[in-house]
Amino acid sequence: MPDVLECTVDHAMEKINPEEREELKVSAKLFIAGSNSSSIRDAVDMACSALGVAQLDSVIIAPPPIEDGINLSLEYLQPYWGELENLVQHKKIVAIGTSDLDKTLLEQLY
Repeated sequence: MPDVLECTVDHAMEKINPEEREELKVSAKLFIAGSNSSSIRDAVDMACSALGVAQLDSVIIAPPPIEDGINLSLEYLQPYWGELENLVQHKKIVAIGTSDLDKTLLEQLY
């Protein structure tokens, strides 16, 4: 499986007009697949490049689907969250978040 899976509709992709950027919020939801946290940076860079923006307003990560009875660990999620925090510090992302976490893992991450 590739580190980054790019899904685009070429005829529907266009760069954001710089004059309109102030009026737009640009968000992305990244679905984690695999165990390479650097794929977060690659995906953010790819989105910024495709849209012609310097930063994304928000990025949400979603863990991979898991089988019933199996729980993700904080140790699995921390490298991805750390990469997101690094991108916020470097002003590539304004706000970060998660989705599809169970209560325990969300509390641990917090």
